[in-house]
Amino acid sequence: MSNEQIQFIAVTVFLSVAFCALPSTLPLDCKNLTDCQSLLKFKEGLSDPDGHLQAWNITSFFCNWTGVTCHPHLQNRVVALELINMGLRGRISPYISNLSLLTTLSLQDNSFYGDIPTSLGNLYELTYVNMSGNKLEGSIPGALQGSLPASIGDLSKDLYYLNLLNNRISGEIPDGIGNLSSLVSLYLKDNFLNGMIPATIGKLEQLQRLLLGQNKLIGPISKDMGQMVNLGLLDLDANMISGSIPFTLGNLSNLRYLLLSRNRLSGNIPLEITQCSNLMQLDLSYNNLQGSLPTEISRFLNLALSLNLSNNNLEGELPASIGNLASVQAIDLSENKFSRAIPSAIGKCISLEYLNLSNNMLEGTIPDSLKQITHLAVLDLAFNKLSGNVPFWIRDNQMIKYLNLSYNRLTGKVPNTGRFENLGRSSFIGNAGLCSDSETLGLPQCKVEKQKHKKRKWAYYVLEISISCALLFFVFVVVFVCLRYFKSEIEESEASVLMASPRHYGSRTFTQRELEIATGGFDEANLLGKGSFGSVYKANIDEGKTILAVKVLHKEYKPKGYASSTGFLHGSIGYIPPEYGQGIEVSTMGDVYSFGVMMLEMITRKRPTSEMFSNGLDPRKWVLSAFPNHILDVVDISLVQEAGAKDVRGALSRLEQCCTHMLDVGIMCTEKNPRERPPISLVAKRLKNAWKEMGFEA
Repeated sequence: MSNEQIQFIAVTVFLSVAFCALPSTLPLDCKNLTDCQSLLKFKEGLSDPDGHLQAWNITSFFCNWTGVTCHPHLQNRVVALELINMGLRGRISPYISNLSLLTTLSLQDNSFYGDIPTSLGNLYELTYVNMSGNKLEGSIPGALQGSLPASIGDLSKDLYYLNLLNNRISGEIPDGIGNLSSLVSLYLKDNFLNGMIPATIGKLEQLQRLLLGQNKLIGPISKDMGQMVNLGLLDLDANMISGSIPFTLGNLSNLRYLLLSRNRLSGNIPLEITQCSNLMQLDLSYNNLQGSLPTEISRFLNLALSLNLSNNNLEGELPASIGNLASVQAIDLSENKFSRAIPSAIGKCISLEYLNLSNNMLEGTIPDSLKQITHLAVLDLAFNKLSGNVPFWIRDNQMIKYLNLSYNRLTGKVPNTGRFENLGRSSFIGNAGLCSDSETLGLPQCKVEKQKHKKRKWAYYVLEISISCALLFFVFVVVFVCLRYFKSEIEESEASVLMASPRHYGSRTFTQRELEIATGGFDEANLLGKGSFGSVYKANIDEGKTILAVKVLHKEYKPKGYASSTGFLHGSIGYIPPEYGQGIEVSTMGDVYSFGVMMLEMITRKRPTSEMFSNGLDPRKWVLSAFPNHILDVVDISLVQEAGAKDVRGALSRLEQCCTHMLDVGIMCTEKNPRERPPISLVAKRLKNAWKEMGFEA
């Protein structure tokens, strides 16, 4: 056989094989691949106005499609579908349940509507579900809770994140939800859920965040919820929950946010709840709670955000122990029946920015201790029985933006200078005893009050003058007789007195040079005494005829206002170290501070100038609130989602370990006192050691 014949046969065979390999309808990449076809079916029911899914077609490899992630080792198997905020509209196709190895499903912030497919329960590998911010309706599929059929029982072993927040889901929360033993986060807030909260939810011992607020839930709070020992956030606000607050909630030692407002809760505030010493925010407002405020409220030493008990039926005296809440930024006890005086200890709440005690039955005067709260921006004491004068310290407090003292029993003159210049009638209306010379306050003129008592005061003046004249005449006669009788003795005594008594020269200013000469250069021989503020020297003036006492202040005791003039820089929120606002020179410790802020921003994805840090909160305080046991609460959510989506055992744990090291460095670098910050060499060493500990090459 010739070479030409051999070549012809080879080409013929190659073309035949190549022709037979061509698919009839789909390219090789999608033919007979269940995951690829399921994604195309999923796309068919969607409207994509922005063209995000334009690449989803048979001409390209589906593992490269937008939002699709395939398994790194198992060929052509989808493990993550993330279509976040793409403007997609339509129903969630049941074909999605054919992605049998799917671990992450993120469809949040789109316009998906209709029911959630019940077949989603077939995804037994699913660990992360986020469908928040859509228009989903219907009930929660029973399969999602690990109930029947038994074939989806494995789902309960892996699902750790379920987010259906802000949809239109109705119906009851199934009892089977208690079988999701690995669940860490459950977000069902802002839906139309009804019925009672199942007691089985107390079996979720790994649960850290439970958001069921803004639904139509009824019935009592189950005592079994006290078994969720890892719970850090409990949000049941804006429902129709009734009954008392179970005392078992006091077992939740890790609880930091307790939000039960706008329900129908009744009874007393359980004393056991004060055992939740890590609470940062407590909101029990708009309920029917009764009884007094426990004195054990002082245990909330970490309460850094707010205490809101407004719009209840609480009564009795405000406990002085409320002054122990030195870190709280907002206190609202309005619309209750609290009585007696406002405790002066409330002035110890030095971090307060908002204080509302209006619509109670409080008596007595407005405590002067409130002037110690230097950041107080809102003060509302309206509709009480407070008496006395309007505190004068308010005049010089430029931090107060809103003041309401209306409808009390205050008396006296309201100043028309300082902070009072920017206040209106609404701040003081309803106090019949107040007057002012300012027309903007809308109060009666104080001079009118003087005219009413003019005749009475004139009678007093006449009587006082008459008595004074009689006494003066009597004294004059006695002195005249004594002077005549003891003339010589008086003259002698007077002379000696004049010699011994200090002479008054009026106001006179001395130069530093004159004082140095008069004190012998501040000689120790002329030192009269020393104190905590300075030293006192004897000075000889006018060639020894006059002796003065000269006080020399220590240099750190500056005139009033020196520090306040730079007060606007103290504790600056941003990259600038707080000490730079105090006149301290630029140093390497300032660079360490800026590096620390950058480190916190990099891990949390929160700029120090973010609006969330506008109420006294800064990135350091925010990170500290979660450090170290709940560090993932402040870590960039995209990092958490990415780690959760990876098919690597312990990826989320390694992320938490890494972020803990880095945020620890950021916390050390942002110490307020520059002396407590580590040198940059130590920072580099800490990061290097952390890098090695994580198993990376340093």
